[in-house]
Amino acid sequence: MSPFLHQWLTATQYIAPLMANFDTRLGNDSDIIYKDFTDSFVIEWRNIFLQDQNHTNPFYFQTVLHKNGTIVFSYKVVPLKVLEIEAGNHPVKVGLSDAFYIDSVVSGVQRRTIYEYHRVEINSTLITENTVVILEPLTTCNIAKDCETCVTQDDEFNCKWCGKLKRCSDGIDWKRQEWRNSGCENLSGSANCSILNAQNQRRGKGSSNGGAVAAVIVVIILLLALICGIGGWFYYAYSHPQSASGQWLIEHRPSQMKQKVAKMKFWKRSTPSGEKYAVESEA
Repeated sequence: MSPFLHQWLTATQYIAPLMANFDTRLGNDSDIIYKDFTDSFVIEWRNIFLQDQNHTNPFYFQTVLHKNGTIVFSYKVVPLKVLEIEAGNHPVKVGLSDAFYIDSVVSGVQRRTIYEYHRVEINSTLITENTVVILEPLTTCNIAKDCETCVTQDDEFNCKWCGKLKRCSDGIDWKRQEWRNSGCENLSGSANCSILNAQNQRRGKGSSNGGAVAAVIVVIILLLALICGIGGWFYYAYSHPQSASGQWLIEHRPSQMKQKVAKMKFWKRSTPSGEKYAVESEA
């Protein structure tokens, strides 16, 4: 049921085992009680009288809202036929109804229009003492969580998948305005799923290419950091000759390396296994 509350609630949005002009003030033991059992919610109208026809015995009935969507109406005491209950001061209804609203601006004035989109009316002649009415939920569009499941559901609801909202709907529910504003009304059938799959594949390829580019950038940054680090070390060693780095650089400067190479002696000798070479250095 829509969470939107307004003064016309009893006309458009209700779960009514029996809606009538009841008044709990007319009986000392008249009560409306409820209890939450986690997997179900129970509401009971106990010993309540009609305000306009309080000469009858009190009514006693109950509603159970199950977590799976099943709704049960149970009637223990119904002293008056539903068709005989007066509706002059209050509507008399048995069933369910829900509605949505759309905000619009007309001639500069904000307007909110309420639309009743679905109603289940139960035959009033069936409501008698010791009877039970069970309402089982249908598989509606909003149960589907992906495009393929959405468009292959029961054709009775003409379900459509809106990729922008990640929602399945026939567009006729209490989120209709968001559905319309997002352009979801123009979608249709399994072709929409094919388009979404193609878009997802392109996004996947784009992500792979983006990952490769990012890896190249990281390598370049690391190389630049290494070059800058070596350059910084050379600058420090050159400008601080007394430091350990400076002394190492002096000992291994190019002129020193040439002298070491010049002092090296190369010789060879013959052995049974062949000629071998050795290098001696006076450095």
